[in-house]
Amino acid sequence: MEGPLWSLSYEVQIYLFLPALFLIAKKVKSPWTLVIGWGLLAIPIFLLKRAGYGQVMQYVPCFLPGIVAYKFSKQVHPRRAFWGWPVLLWSLAGLFGLVGRLGMGWLICLMIGMALPQFTDLKNPAVQRASYLISKYSYGFYLSHYFCEWLSFTKLRYLPTGAQWITFLVTVTVIPILLYHALEAPMMHVGKKLTEAQRNYVRNGLLASRAA
Repeated sequence: MEGPLWSLSYEVQIYLFLPALFLIAKKVKSPWTLVIGWGLLAIPIFLLKRAGYGQVMQYVPCFLPGIVAYKFSKQVHPRRAFWGWPVLLWSLAGLFGLVGRLGMGWLICLMIGMALPQFTDLKNPAVQRASYLISKYSYGFYLSHYFCEWLSFTKLRYLPTGAQWITFLVTVTVIPILLYHALEAPMMHVGKKLTEAQRNYVRNGLLASRAA
């Protein structure tokens, strides 16, 4: 699991700023102000990266478009058909594959953040259900697929090719499901209980102060 986890340390550090960014986004009236702010922040980060610094900061422009998407979603009425969304994502993924530069990745993330609120929600129940299941187990898949590849095609390379692929498809399906139900879902439940307890504590304190 060490391979996919390379980004976790960057993510956790940036997540520490999400509450403050959320409050800033609520105060800002126009989402375009956040887009301009993104550009003003991306320029010095780019210069730092060129100078050999900013190892953590280099991924900030990749995360901030999530805040941009949140703000646009509050003010934009989605008008574009859902099916344009995967077409856009695959097109941008192909563009990044051709260019492969971090700066282009920043711009692509910004385009995704600005475009996401423009698309309507998916209406097909079957595709909705399939998408829900994929999203539900996606993090377990992200963490375990390296291991499944190693087990199926390296450790068991003496098996026939068909058997290797069957092993891969079974493990890459079963392991994420087990990880979700044995670890991810229970820990999310613990997190909800902790936040609910904190929320009730704050609410009771406010009620007591008002009563006094």
